Amino acid sequence: MKTLCFFAAVAIILLCSDASPVKKPKVSPSRMFHGRPFGGFLRKPPHDPKAPKVPTRYHDSKVDNFDPSNTKTYKQRYYYNDKWYKPGGPQFLMIGGEGREDSYWVDNGNVEWTLLAQEVGAIVFDIEHRFYGDSQPTGDLKFESLKYLTSEQALADVKNFILDMNVKFNFTNPRWITFGGSYPGALSAWARQLYPDVIYAAVASSGPVQAVVDFTGYLDVVYTALNNYNPACSASVHNGFLKINDLMKTESGRKSLSSSFNTCNQIPSDSDNINYFYEAIIGTYMGQIQYSNPQTIPYLCSLQMGAGDDLQGVVAVQSMEGGGCLDVDYNGYIAAMSDTSIDGDWSD
Repeated sequence: MKTLCFFAAVAIILLCSDASPVKKPKVSPSRMFHGRPFGGFLRKPPHDPKAPKVPTRYHDSKVDNFDPSNTKTYKQRYYYNDKWYKPGGPQFLMIGGEGREDSYWVDNGNVEWTLLAQEVGAIVFDIEHRFYGDSQPTGDLKFESLKYLTSEQALADVKNFILDMNVKFNFTNPRWITFGGSYPGALSAWARQLYPDVIYAAVASSGPVQAVVDFTGYLDVVYTALNNYNPACSASVHNGFLKINDLMKTESGRKSLSSSFNTCNQIPSDSDNINYFYEAIIGTYMGQIQYSNPQTIPYLCSLQMGAGDDLQGVVAVQSMEGGGCLDVDYNGYIAAMSDTSIDGDWSD
């Protein structure tokens, strides 16, 4: 069986370059950057307009949970909803991940965990992860500040939050159950493992507990999903990327690709910018397979196979992202990601 070789061969080093800017980049917020979409992997549930919005609250959390001499604290945002709570019921805690939290997780009574809360009479909490949204330990994203951005610190935040909520709400014999999906799913499992005296149980959905750098293996999942739906679809993607690889070898070919994919600048010949282009194209397939939302695999394949030829199929799939021209400026990306302000366009 073929694997995702149509996503390989991205480290191409060529000789000539013509990178004069011709359009101003407009990056779609649904783009994935190095495998991660804006706002993190765990999508927010739909907002229930009929549900009263619960108030925003803040917990005084330690900046450094492991240095007794550091007494600094920060305001960590959280929400809670006790409308379904019955005396003696458990405490549910949704752990925030790599994105801003809002009240949707606790005020929407029609998502799985709140339906379960109604069934067992639980009070529900949602805590925002440090360094995201309003929960800023240092007020910046400077290198020396990011030493406090670790899963260990986040897990200690969870433990200390639970202990303080036990006092605040006078919970006797509490049974805290943590919830999380994707990265927060791993946090949920690790929290139970590290603090079994505080956390009664954990629900970990799709938790990446085995961290892998440059996890190309997910592309096998993408290929399998497409191939299982329709082998002709995966074959078309394969052939489309082979054509891209051929065109990428020459200046005229790169000009053709820049035109086809409506790139903001002409694709240069250096490997960083070429890899960045490939990442953008591959990320579209990865994102659609990850979520099947807003479009489904059948819809993706209908675009891929209905565009006239395989290369134009890849172009058609990329067009689902919208957002104007396609950014291929790797150095611009690095500059934006180097912004240490917490309110930068890419800070989330």
